[in-house]
Amino acid sequence: PVDVRITFETGETVDQVWDGKELSKTLRFVRNSKILRADIDPERKLFLDINYINNGLFRQKSSFAALRWANNWLYWLQHLLEVAAFFS
Repeated sequence: PVDVRITFETGETVDQVWDGKELSKTLRFVRNSKILRADIDPERKLFLDINYINNGLFRQKSSFAALRWANNWLYWLQHLLEVAAFFS
């Protein structure tokens, strides 16, 4: 089972548990506000998940995901260059 957190525009959050037996799950909510984002495993309890970037989905496009991706890429590039400098 995995936790799913739905965040609405008002800041209200709803936590649901998905058992994972089905390939997908449809959640329906009746609220006056729209859904802002959905996160799978928001508390990061699953240690086998190495890519936390793909665990959330925004309703609107955000440049934050691109910044997180670039940050991770630069992190690994820096370590690769450090290893190359060590062996040169």
